[in-house]
Amino acid sequence: RDTHGPRCFMNPFEEGPPRGVPAASSPPPTEEEIERKKALLKKMISERVNKTKEEMKTLHHIQVELERLDHMLDTDVSILREKIDAAGKEAATAETIFRRKEKEYTEAKANYEKKMEEKKMLTSHLSMIIFESEKRKDEKLQELMGRVDSAPAEEAWGGFTDEEIKAGQRRRRSTPKQKQITRKRWRRRRCSPATSP
Repeated sequence: RDTHGPRCFMNPFEEGPPRGVPAASSPPPTEEEIERKKALLKKMISERVNKTKEEMKTLHHIQVELERLDHMLDTDVSILREKIDAAGKEAATAETIFRRKEKEYTEAKANYEKKMEEKKMLTSHLSMIIFESEKRKDEKLQELMGRVDSAPAEEAWGGFTDEEIKAGQRRRRSTPKQKQITRKRWRRRRCSPATSP
């Protein structure tokens, strides 16, 4: 039997004072400490409220800026879409004009090339005609010169004498009416048969 009262056993894993041993009582806080803690708490609450207000103000400013940017974006997008639509219509009109002008250019080019080829052919034909004409003239001249060289002078000149030839040269300087009369006489004499001596 233990006569010394209840024993106190200490649990090594238990914090605090051992069982059965009353904890040391702390002195109650003074009025000054309570007021100081109240002031500190009030200050902390005020700082938190002010910080929250600043954060709300910042968030509102950010929201306003985002809305402004969205509005600017919507305005820019609307303007650009209108410009794109207008450019598309102008492009369609320009394409129609381009196709028409391209067709006109192709037709004009083909017509130009055709006319140039026709001009080239006509020029070549003209050169050939001139060449053939000059060739015939030369052949005729050679033939006449051969006749003059092979026939007497009076026969070469259609039976005219030198005096008549000179008179004919003088008549060339006469009036058109006299020339016409002389030409008729010359034809009649040339067509009449030669008289025998």
